[in-house]
Amino acid sequence: TCSEEGIWPRIESMGACILGLWTTTASTSPLEVILLTGYDNPTHWDKTRFHNAKEKVADTLWDREEELRKRRVDITQKTWVELMRSIDF
Repeated sequence: TCSEEGIWPRIESMGACILGLWTTTASTSPLEVILLTGYDNPTHWDKTRFHNAKEKVADTLWDREEELRKRRVDITQKTWVELMRSIDF
């Protein structure tokens, strides 16, 4: 997939943890997909953004991601970010 093979390897190499990618069982159009990723803090998230990461990753990761990111952008209608804090009991 565009994310698993192209985008996630770079983000994971920068210390983020992909926790899951889900969709509802109901058929919807357009299809809604939810991605949950763990970061140390908002600054860590920002450092993994595509426009901030070029000098921090291997060229092979960057080139593969760039190709698949373009494909994902073409099929994406809307994205948003929600910040949550983990609570340890």
